[in-house]
Amino acid sequence: MQTETLQEVLVESPIEPGIDFVVVKRFESGDVTPGGIIIPDKAKGREDRGIVIEANTKRIIGQNIVPMDYRRGDVVLVSKHGGMDFESDGQSFSLFRAGEVYGKEKCK
Repeated sequence: MQTETLQEVLVESPIEPGIDFVVVKRFESGDVTPGGIIIPDKAKGREDRGIVIEANTKRIIGQNIVPMDYRRGDVVLVSKHGGMDFESDGQSFSLFRAGEVYGKEKCK
C-alpha cells in the first residue's frame, strides 16, 4: 500500500476560496484493510479526512466576521458526503464551508 508524504499531498490550490470557505484534498482510501482484505475500486468509500490546501483568512459567525480556524496544512475531519467536489489538472478537491468542517487533528 502506497502512502503519500505531506509535500506530495500539499499542492497549490487551483482556486482562491471565498470568505468562510476552505479547499480540502481528501486522503485516498486504502486498497487493503488492516486485516489484509483487498478492497475493490467500486467498494471504496470516500475518505472523511483530508488536508486543507487553501483557506480564506476570515469566516462568518452570525453577523460577525472572525478569523478562520483552519490553515493550509491542517488535517481536518469532514463529512463523507459534504462539500462541493471539483477537479483541476487531474486532481480531485472539495470545497467546504468552515462550518462543515467538524474539527482538525491535534499536532503530536
